[in-house]
Amino acid sequence: MNKKFLSALLAIFLMLALSVSSFAAESPRLIDNGGLLTQNELSKLTEMLDTASESCQMDIAIYTTYSLDGADIEDFAVSCYDECGYAEDGIILVVSMEFSDYDIYVRGKANDIFDAGIREGIANEFVPYLGSGDYSQAFSTYINACERSVSNYGKMPASAGFIAIVIGIGIAVLIVFMMVSKLKTVHLQRDADSYVKPGSMNVSESRDIYLYSTVARTPKPKNNNTNARHSGSGGSISSSGSHTSGKF
Repeated sequence: MNKKFLSALLAIFLMLALSVSSFAAESPRLIDNGGLLTQNELSKLTEMLDTASESCQMDIAIYTTYSLDGADIEDFAVSCYDECGYAEDGIILVVSMEFSDYDIYVRGKANDIFDAGIREGIANEFVPYLGSGDYSQAFSTYINACERSVSNYGKMPASAGFIAIVIGIGIAVLIVFMMVSKLKTVHLQRDADSYVKPGSMNVSESRDIYLYSTVARTPKPKNNNTNARHSGSGGSISSSGSHTSGKF
């Protein structure tokens, strides 16, 4: 009885292990169809991606290929992300060797963390290594930059905060100093006569004059277009996510 129970339990465990392994094989976070890495580099970088993805609570992935088969690299990146079945929140770097193209594609909450400026900064870090052919270093740099960006999201650097405080105090002191300096020539007078120019108070005529009037205006309603598309240097935003692409 115990042997049958243990055998059944072992069979269930093996089935679960095989199912997990097959899922991992179907959706690895590093797919090197471009043949840019050695087996050792592939294993090391895949482990880095898995660790970073767990730490950042989103998929961080890399996909390499030789050719895009005539497709736009941004469309190609979206297709890669969907076909690999990555999480709704994530970032993927696609590298095509045929014409030295790359694209960083982000989706879900990664849009907030990896904005256009952050994506461009990440690209500036790894692109020089791509250009020199050091692909392993390029990808490890990309992974580290992604982790750092997630870790720093929403934080103000200590140096920036200190500088802002010092500037604020300096401006306040300067304003007070200017105000005090303007009052040095002012002295209290006992009589009001000192403030009146002689001969200037001869009143020969008086009348009522209305100096102000109030006019009420109702603004005309504006037709706001909410379907505007945002684009900028080094980045674009589509309905499914954001891209930053270029050459290396």
